[in-house]
Amino acid sequence: MAFDKKIMRIAIPDQVANLLIKRIKDGEFKLGDRIPSENDLSEQLGVSRVSIKIALQKLSTLGITETRIGDGTYVSEFNMRSYFSELINSNFLNVDLRQLNEFRITLEYSMMHLAIHSENVEPYIGELEERYKEMRGALTSNDYPEYHIQHFLFHQCVCRMSNNQLYNQLYNAMSNILFDIYKINTEKALTTTDKESSLMHHYEILDSLKQHDLQKCQQIADALLNDPALAIS
Repeated sequence: MAFDKKIMRIAIPDQVANLLIKRIKDGEFKLGDRIPSENDLSEQLGVSRVSIKIALQKLSTLGITETRIGDGTYVSEFNMRSYFSELINSNFLNVDLRQLNEFRITLEYSMMHLAIHSENVEPYIGELEERYKEMRGALTSNDYPEYHIQHFLFHQCVCRMSNNQLYNQLYNAMSNILFDIYKINTEKALTTTDKESSLMHHYEILDSLKQHDLQKCQQIADALLNDPALAIS
């Protein structure tokens, strides 16, 4: 009888990297802790310094650690923001504002979908109501910089309501890009609609989440995707 799978051969540097990642995840190395030196790791693990160096470079590239010249390697706060910012700013992905809006609309609908099915959504409703209140107050007083901040925080709260770590990581990684999109959309929307119309969209999001109304969430997303005037709100 033939075997279905072949034995996987994992390179030594990858094994070292995986071991260090596991120790970081398990809390043996905490945020800000210094990783043992290349010499120490080489002796402890019985592998060459070259393999250790490659493993540490991999962790640094992933953003899990940072190397301080002349000091060593330290556990850093994992964040993918720089990767997304560089990709978008360089236009390497060749995406325009329309595509970014389509992406963020479908992303937000997915987060609302999860939020409605989450058992822990209620604690966030009060925060979402407060963000909406702050948005209204800022717009009424023509404090647009504050409105842009509260606008972003409103959608960020919706993300956290999803209780999904991957969505939270992705949203955090794209926070700078999303903030700019919301700002551009708001400034453009206010040239064609009144302030109340701009706020109504966010009230509908809030209400649909309070009512656990998935159909209404779908309608909001479809309206944004299908109506060019609403797709920038």
